[in-house]
Amino acid sequence: MLGRRKKRNKRGRSAARLIFRRRGKRPGRPRTRKRRHARTKRLPAKRTFGGERPGFGLRNAEFWRRSAYEAGLAAGQSAVRDGAAEEARTDAGRRWREWNERHRLHRLSWDLYGEAAEAFVKGYAEATKAKLETYIPLPSEVSVAAIVSVMNEEETLPGLLRQLDRLPLAEKIFVVNGSSDASFSILRSLSDGIVVHYAEALGHDVGRAIGAKLADSDILLFVDGDIVIPAERLVPFIQMVADGYAIALNDITPYLGSFERWDHVTVMKAMLNRLLARPDLKANSLTAVPHAISREAANRIGMRTLAVPPLAQFTAIQLGLKIGTAGSVDVITANKSRRDNTGERNAVGRLIIGDHLEALSAAIAQRGVRLGYADTIRRREWAGGVSA
Repeated sequence: MLGRRKKRNKRGRSAARLIFRRRGKRPGRPRTRKRRHARTKRLPAKRTFGGERPGFGLRNAEFWRRSAYEAGLAAGQSAVRDGAAEEARTDAGRRWREWNERHRLHRLSWDLYGEAAEAFVKGYAEATKAKLETYIPLPSEVSVAAIVSVMNEEETLPGLLRQLDRLPLAEKIFVVNGSSDASFSILRSLSDGIVVHYAEALGHDVGRAIGAKLADSDILLFVDGDIVIPAERLVPFIQMVADGYAIALNDITPYLGSFERWDHVTVMKAMLNRLLARPDLKANSLTAVPHAISREAANRIGMRTLAVPPLAQFTAIQLGLKIGTAGSVDVITANKSRRDNTGERNAVGRLIIGDHLEALSAAIAQRGVRLGYADTIRRREWAGGVSA
């Protein structure tokens, strides 16, 4: 009958349509059977050595360890035949790079890279009888200088030296300053690196700048004498610079907790990065170790500027240098507690905040009082102000 409406429920849907939906049908359309899961076309397995597919190493680290050991064993046997085993470290590193270049394990996982590199070196050492027990070769052939600032670190220095000795470093530069313990004598007796001694305390950042000025290598790796970091954890910082970055920072974000738990120094680090239009860097800064810088970037920034890490970071951003985070190393809980770095208003915290204010002042001088942010709405001149 015309004008008669269908009975509707409270939401305005017709009862007939609801019945169809409950029965799995739709009115006005033929009933079709739906497949619950669409079948995808299987691609042929792309094989590498051992019959595995690329990327499978993330799920089967044992396979890569075994393959790397066998490759190292074969490389060592070849080195013995070629008479190249005398320079075991150099030869093992070269052969590892050739093998890793084919499989690019460092692109899959740095943990996987470290385990496979250790297994390769173990196989090489077994074949050549060379003493390479803990050696960690790098993915790229680059010259690296480790620069260490030292002040009363006699307890941690032996462990730090063992980790640095595991890497193929071209230079090791230790800047001992203001030490009253046996740090200097330990370095002279246990290390073959350059040891620079200052009777007075210079501060970490000045020591790093002095070390950078003395180094000749392509990549500068900065660590502190009071924190022992495994060699495997340092490799990503070196490789990031080798891959074309100017600066590789330590991502300390996972160890900061929620914002309300941040101290004044952390807030200043994050604020400066945001003001410089790099919020992606979060609270990560050249203030924290480990970090790596290319030789070219260090020269462009300037050694005097490197002595003030936030100012060096601003300068690098201003120059358009490529900056990123290479890995996360917990240096917050591992940092040694001293009288000058503990407490609400400690001396080190005030120094770092002052460094950030210095960087902010330099940014204002170059970018203007608004740091380049537009002010198109406010008409200051009508109130006697200066247009920004």
